[in-house]
Amino acid sequence: MLKCLGVFIKGYSTDVNYLKADEVDIKTLPHDWEWYLTNQPKSLPIYFIADESIFIAPQFATADLPASPSGNLQIKLNGIAKVTDLDVGAAASTILIPDDSHHRIATGMKQWIFRARGKTKEALVAKQEFEVEKANMIDEMTNRDNSGMCAKLPDDNQLGYGN
Repeated sequence: MLKCLGVFIKGYSTDVNYLKADEVDIKTLPHDWEWYLTNQPKSLPIYFIADESIFIAPQFATADLPASPSGNLQIKLNGIAKVTDLDVGAAASTILIPDDSHHRIATGMKQWIFRARGKTKEALVAKQEFEVEKANMIDEMTNRDNSGMCAKLPDDNQLGYGN
């Protein structure tokens, strides 16, 4: 994982919902890490990242785990797999659009549907709506720019929509 966006924990194997753990800076904690491993409440888990590892408190006790702990799914990580998912040079088939932006694809297609039905006014409004949605998507996807050494936004002019 290139960047960790969140750690979610089930304190007990019987828990149904995950709790979001808070990331902490170990250098600013008032106690040493060993104290948090035993005294941090399970309702307020914390973590820090160091040496390409994630350290979580409180520590899991044997009673917190199922009889067969392999694959018990008590820790879930959210993050960015790779920044190049939105590389300008990528082929259209390799461009990945996040799930929460899929509705924007449908919004972008509305203008062509209206145009095919002869509804030019509705097509123009739909195109403007798509431009606003596209700008919102760009704003939501941070750390993207057009410089040569960074991941970039794809050129969506050649994605095959339209004529």
